[in-house]
Amino acid sequence: MLSFFLLSTAASAATYNLQVLQSLSATGDSTALALNDNGTVVGNAYNAGTAQLESVYWSGGAATSLGVTGTARGINNNGTIVGETGNLGTAFPVDSQAYSYTTTGGVAYLGTLGGSNAAAYAINDSGVITGYASVSYTHLTLPTIYSV
Repeated sequence: MLSFFLLSTAASAATYNLQVLQSLSATGDSTALALNDNGTVVGNAYNAGTAQLESVYWSGGAATSLGVTGTARGINNNGTIVGETGNLGTAFPVDSQAYSYTTTGGVAYLGTLGGSNAAAYAINDSGVITGYASVSYTHLTLPTIYSV
């Protein structure tokens, strides 16, 4: 038998401040997915100019597009961003590519296991990236670690 107890008192309840982050366009969705210790946030935002959902980062509340259709999913304390390209309107993006991004080097695509899909979800401060990649000629995806 499982028992659950929820205790809450006004004295112990946390108070959070809510900050709305600027979007790329006045219309369309934006989503924040990860942040680093420096306060840089990554995710995606609709860009009315391209009519695409693009990978973005927010610094000081201002949105900057990475120029990649898709979503940024992770960022480390060195500022390296990782994510995936593709149409995120589906549960499993078709022909998605895992990527990393730096302000000095731009976008670098990380590759697959011969298939057409890959994504990067997190990166640590040593630059090791986790995600998935698909195997050639199948829909099978495998967990991956990308390292330099």
